[in-house]
Amino acid sequence: MTKKRLRKDLPFGKLSSGDVLTKSNDGYYVELGDTLYDGGGSSSKGQNIMEDKECEMLDLIWDNSDWFEPATIDQITMKAECSKIILSFEPLDLRQAQDLAKGIRHHLLDFGNDGNYSWSEYKGFSLILK
Repeated sequence: MTKKRLRKDLPFGKLSSGDVLTKSNDGYYVELGDTLYDGGGSSSKGQNIMEDKECEMLDLIWDNSDWFEPATIDQITMKAECSKIILSFEPLDLRQAQDLAKGIRHHLLDFGNDGNYSWSEYKGFSLILK
């Protein structure tokens, strides 16, 4: 499977600039991510699967860098405000972005528990994943 980020809007498949498409043996799809529940569970929202004609058009432009770029993170920008910290990066597949958020959450739960004086005040809080 290959994932690429769309650089321009397309007039089909509800595809817009920034959407990340996955190409598999079965065609193309956009991952719709998970529904996250307050209790900690999740369930898949599924995929937006492209129809045959849409796949034919995507095949024509898939390797064209004017239309697609690799869906990777080359940089994460952090902006600190009094009540929030905003992390931003180029769009990812929604499932990848949710996995990144889960990884950050996992590390934040132990933040301040490592005995490091600098971080000792940052512990004992709850985390909500949305």
